[in-house]
Amino acid sequence: MTEQLHQIDDSHHVQITDSAKDFFIRFAAQNDASFFAVDEDKKTVYLRIKAIAGGCSGLQYNLSLEETSCEWNPMEETVWVSNDISIMVDSKSQPLLDGLIIDYKNDLMDSGLTFSNPNATSTCGCGKSFR
Repeated sequence: MTEQLHQIDDSHHVQITDSAKDFFIRFAAQNDASFFAVDEDKKTVYLRIKAIAGGCSGLQYNLSLEETSCEWNPMEETVWVSNDISIMVDSKSQPLLDGLIIDYKNDLMDSGLTFSNPNATSTCGCGKSFR
């Protein structure tokens, strides 16, 4: 899998924190998947991230697991690894997501993924959508 990934400076792409990495690994395992080729019973996946229309601020983050056996076009998608998580982003979303940091928080007040996007001019109160 590594030979087909672009070697790109991660500071200009989506970055995954340690706590978000742990969350994504648990989430993949619950779906009988893994970001690592561990055994033949589980499918190996990428984390696909898109910026799509929606939410209170106009755009929202869309995250999904996609099998690595899928075909991808390097002219239309970028694939790389951040904190051992394989990530795929389409060319339309790429400029909107460059520099995005995904974290996972779990405390008394709030739990879930958080997004820190240097390209967002505004975000909604829940932090899940941006403009």
